[in-house]
Amino acid sequence: MWKVTGIIDWGESAWKPSGVVLYGLDTFLGNTGSEGFSTVVGYERLRGQFFETLWGNMPPTMVSRQGELENVIRLAEIVGVLYRHLEWVDRNAISQTDLQYLEGCLIV
Repeated sequence: MWKVTGIIDWGESAWKPSGVVLYGLDTFLGNTGSEGFSTVVGYERLRGQFFETLWGNMPPTMVSRQGELENVIRLAEIVGVLYRHLEWVDRNAISQTDLQYLEGCLIV
């Protein structure tokens, strides 16, 4: 008998530069409500766990350059947040919610 063990959503699948898709991390771990952008309980721990797992699976040659690469990854993440969010927004009507989301993802 077959049993569903997971679902893959290919709705936003695309080839993008490494790190640029990390916008999903803050999108998943945060929310924009009437009070602005807020993160889920345990945000720092969950984000830290994500990067700990990422570095734990990197080749040794990349781990030896971790400090340098963390800066590059953060820059790619920022580019991804800006690109992805502004891609969804009507450029003639950027709302307060849009700005709160960007501020939350970029400053957290």
